[in-house]
Amino acid sequence: MNIYKITSFFILALLISYSFASQPYKVKIKLPYKLIEKLNSENINLLKDCETVDIQKDTVIANCNKLPTTLTIPLSKQEIEQELHIQIKLISNSQPTTPPIIDYNNKDYAIYSYSNKTDCRENTNHQQLESIEFTHDNYIRLFDELNDKPISRCTQTNEFKPYDCHGKRKLIIISTGDKLDKYGRQIPTTMLKVFEKQLKTSTPFTVVKIEPGRKLSSALLRCEDMADLEKSKETRRFIWQRLHNIRFGASDLRALQDLDLINIVYNKQSLQSVYYITYNSNIPRNINDINDKNLSVPLITWKRAGIPFTVLTTGKCTAWTQKAEAQCQTLQDEQAMMQIQTSLEEFLKP
Repeated sequence: MNIYKITSFFILALLISYSFASQPYKVKIKLPYKLIEKLNSENINLLKDCETVDIQKDTVIANCNKLPTTLTIPLSKQEIEQELHIQIKLISNSQPTTPPIIDYNNKDYAIYSYSNKTDCRENTNHQQLESIEFTHDNYIRLFDELNDKPISRCTQTNEFKPYDCHGKRKLIIISTGDKLDKYGRQIPTTMLKVFEKQLKTSTPFTVVKIEPGRKLSSALLRCEDMADLEKSKETRRFIWQRLHNIRFGASDLRALQDLDLINIVYNKQSLQSVYYITYNSNIPRNINDINDKNLSVPLITWKRAGIPFTVLTTGKCTAWTQKAEAQCQTLQDEQAMMQIQTSLEEFLKP
């Protein structure tokens, strides 16, 4: 009988990135449910020095005295393929694989394997149990599954390189209001030019947009997304895929009140500075008629925390400079894209 092993050399990455105490580790291993049923029916313990505490449809949960380095499946290739109808490919083919998932401090971490660096950067083509063991030909990456984001760079070794985007974040907010529609595709195209120059940056930044219905989008582009990129056509396409859906035309946005949406998700402790492309929607012509409540985020929350606030607007800057105490530029039609490019490049400087 052959004994197949998933050798988890990548566990070293977790030891590098996190300081573990001597307390037990909660480990979750995801495998096809037919395989789990087979192992469970034969009372086979997958992990050495671990106690199985729960078995779900496709998941084994165990408490381990130390982080396991090997998952042993004491079934032959013939048993797995013919009895369970699960295809196994030889490790030499460098196909992606679904590895064990390590759960610690209520966070699920997954290690994904990819056959090439492009797939790794874009997180594509990782499939379920197509091979039993990682190979040195594959690229691997550590993911925080609960938050759906990578937390390491793509690598071919067992030493994961964590991202360096630590610290307070520079937040870039794009309003999708209809008054900005005249610039349409020009704004994301200009942003693409700027972010192409930010490859391998360690400056923490996040790009978000305020959508119709006064909804805040998830992050469109982050510093963490840029860490493995090198200047190429593929890189340009990668960045453009994240920016090209910035489309304008919303008629229900509120330039000042919409900042409350930002404050809910990005608290002042996490922000270094804020950059806002908007138009003066719902701002009274007489700035003295502005409700003080609508100024609470820029004037109280951010100002008191020492967070610089930069605004580029299609309207007048009076409300922003005199009431919100922001730095402001009015976008001039022919110079608007140069204004955005220059100010955004300046904003992103370390």
